[in-house]
Amino acid sequence: METVKNNGSEKNILFFVVLAGLLCSILIEWWTRKCGFLMTPDSYNYLSAAHSFKTSGVFLSPDGSAFTNWPPLFPMFLSLFPEPTGAMVWINVVCKIFMAWYIFQLANRYLNTLFMRIIFAVVIFSGIHLLLISVFLWSEIIFMTLLLILTCATLRVHEKRFNYSILFIAGFLICLQRNAGIFWAAGTVVWLLTDKVNSTWKYYATVVAYALVSVSGLVAWHIYNILHVSGSAFHQRSFFSSIIENSRLITESLGKAFVPSAGAGASVAGVAIAVVLIYFWSKHFRSNRSISLLVSCVVIYTAGFLPIPALDFHDMERYFAVIFPVFLLFPLIIVQFLMERYPSRALLLRLCVIVWLIYPAWRMSQNALLWRRMNCHTAAANNFW
Repeated sequence: METVKNNGSEKNILFFVVLAGLLCSILIEWWTRKCGFLMTPDSYNYLSAAHSFKTSGVFLSPDGSAFTNWPPLFPMFLSLFPEPTGAMVWINVVCKIFMAWYIFQLANRYLNTLFMRIIFAVVIFSGIHLLLISVFLWSEIIFMTLLLILTCATLRVHEKRFNYSILFIAGFLICLQRNAGIFWAAGTVVWLLTDKVNSTWKYYATVVAYALVSVSGLVAWHIYNILHVSGSAFHQRSFFSSIIENSRLITESLGKAFVPSAGAGASVAGVAIAVVLIYFWSKHFRSNRSISLLVSCVVIYTAGFLPIPALDFHDMERYFAVIFPVFLLFPLIIVQFLMERYPSRALLLRLCVIVWLIYPAWRMSQNALLWRRMNCHTAAANNFW
């Protein structure tokens, strides 16, 4: 399943489905945030840091303290525009165009049938995760774009040398966009080092160089803050005290993405989904290069959040949202495998998938209505998305 064969007509159909999904996603986003972007403390910190960097060359939070909890790339980027919130409208559009192209590429690479490719595109563009990072003024939409670019470049790194350049640039930028970028970059490094396609010393030296370049900007940022400001985002934090709670939040986010449940029910569902995915990977897909990349990146990215202190469910939903397009491939690959293994049950499995589509569409619509009300009527909500 390294690169799935696909005829021209199916590619054309998928292209128009992705294009339609892209347009619908943009229109739903615009409708939801009719009265402007939804703002959180993170949003105000980004805007404040962008303004202070533009005017004085330093990054400051709204209260005048140093902006150290996040890397500097996003506020630096916002500082290029005279009105950052207005610019974000079109930044979202550009990001979604890039996402659509890479979703098209991933669907053709991983999924065998037009049906599964269409399901993949529909879930991405009509689900809550992409809408979530579009209606709030956050850095995640650029992060997801970089993540998709980095993933596709990694998959094709052996095909053209140009992909190495993309790999280095995307790896460097994703770490400077969010601290969590280092987890995804680490996943690509592990996969590249264990990949059997190329095992020359020159190749390994290139991978090590990629790892060093990727983390260099983020490491320099935190060293600068420790030495010259007031400490980094991780200064004097108690790690390893929240692993159990974060494990619960991770499984709850996973379960809620696939079943209409919350709290303990979603956590149980998340554990069950994780067990099924691990079983199928270890029994049927361990030797597949492309799927191994997904597993490597998702596992390391997820494990990276286990020791992070002071997270809640909404934080974890944001962190899960950016990897959802890549993560979604794996359960769809398993459904596809079952259809091929048991052709007599393929129709039933297709019907189950189609019925299941009601849930992500319903969840997205309910939250779109809620966020629009919050947006235009400044209504408070404690339990959204």
